[in-house]
Amino acid sequence: MGRSSKEVYGADGSTNLLSFAPEKLKIVTDKDHPLYDERHALPVDDATVRNMMAFGVLEPIIVTLDTETGGVLVVDGRQRVKNAAEANRRLHAEGRPTILVPATTRKGDNAATLFGVMVATNELRQADPPLIRAAKMQRLKNLGQDDDAVALAFGVNKLTVQNTLALLDCSKPVQRAVESGFIALADARYLSRLTPAQQTAKVEEIVKATVGKEGHARAKAKRAVLATAAAPGDRTPAPKMKGRKEIAARLKEYRGLEAADRNGFSAGWEDALAWVLGAPAEPEKDTKTADLFDASKAEETLA
Repeated sequence: MGRSSKEVYGADGSTNLLSFAPEKLKIVTDKDHPLYDERHALPVDDATVRNMMAFGVLEPIIVTLDTETGGVLVVDGRQRVKNAAEANRRLHAEGRPTILVPATTRKGDNAATLFGVMVATNELRQADPPLIRAAKMQRLKNLGQDDDAVALAFGVNKLTVQNTLALLDCSKPVQRAVESGFIALADARYLSRLTPAQQTAKVEEIVKATVGKEGHARAKAKRAVLATAAAPGDRTPAPKMKGRKEIAARLKEYRGLEAADRNGFSAGWEDALAWVLGAPAEPEKDTKTADLFDASKAEETLA
């Protein structure tokens, strides 16, 4: 008795692949179905079709059984199925043998899990445009998944999920600006908190502000407009940087305090300020060692 492929190749496991005529596989087109994918409407690719006519379908798809109809639904591999069907149409017209589509199965999975498999296999291969991606994320949320689960399925972090979902609350001009790469998802999230009219006005303002500008100047003009786009209270103003004079004065004030009055300061505070000023920390004083750093002089020197 011959050895199995698992034994021959020294594999750690094996699965049974099924083969289907592509015409027997069902691609979901119902928008309310968990396995709906907007890309089902994409046209067949002629180069892929001709490749399949020569070599067959090389990468297995994923299917599941529709328990209500008994049909076989495509979870992952819509384009392979469509291209294989077109390859068979041409092969049949030429009087040549048709091809089958290899498939692995997912049994007993709930709707959310199947949707997650569909998203993961597509997103990690080639990401959807932002708006389609947002719609898919929302459908997964509607199936009871939280932001962490959605992030896992899409191979992103939680913040990206929140920024992407906010795109669904944006006006069409904002959505188009994100789709074209004109503004970032994070910026669209802030714009989404404005009214649709305000969102559109901000996009128009960005366009006007960036006309004729390139590179850094263009980015700076865009940021200047977006800085005023958030609704009140959305953004915390950045802390104002302290100048050297102010730091030196603060250090001088601290060193003038009695030990009992320094309780409100954390350990190492003095050394940190001295380091910022580029000067050594004040050493402990004794009868033999003079003060190596005078904050009043530092103020004059470093000003």
